[in-house]
Amino acid sequence: MDNLNHTPAQTKAPRPSLRKRIYEGLPAKGTSLRTQIRTLVFSDNSPAQIALGAAIGVFLALSPFLGIHTVAALGLALVFRASRPAAVLATFVNNPVTMTFIYLFEIKLGSYVLGYSLTMPEGIWKDFVELFSLGRQAVLSIMTGFLILGLLSAIAVYLLTLGAVLYMRKARARKRET
Repeated sequence: MDNLNHTPAQTKAPRPSLRKRIYEGLPAKGTSLRTQIRTLVFSDNSPAQIALGAAIGVFLALSPFLGIHTVAALGLALVFRASRPAAVLATFVNNPVTMTFIYLFEIKLGSYVLGYSLTMPEGIWKDFVELFSLGRQAVLSIMTGFLILGLLSAIAVYLLTLGAVLYMRKARARKRET
């Protein structure tokens, strides 16, 4: 009879696997960019989570570490509990069309800040590997330029995304009221 006052132990729901947490909320293949953005803006994520995800994605997109932008953005979004879809979408700032301009600007910015006078070889536009033939000064320049441009861009993207998401959500709420 003393079991009448006993409450059963509360069991926690099992935590989803890492793979499910990574891919949950990411857009399906073939979805238009407009649809992806609308889905993201009106998702269950808070505006701050969406803005943080976008900032993480842009910061890492500007990094000179080719090939790991998306994976690193997903990882950091998981660590900081930011929006994973926003982080992935923002990494596409760096693409084959923009990457040469981004990296050359980062080298010029970094070499200016560090006081280096680097001359770019003629083939730099055709073969990005030529960049690393410039040596240690080029690597330090691009890393310095990346940190400056990446941090400034991430802050700007965070603020702009936060404002845009709040505006779009308020506009939708006003529209539903009428």
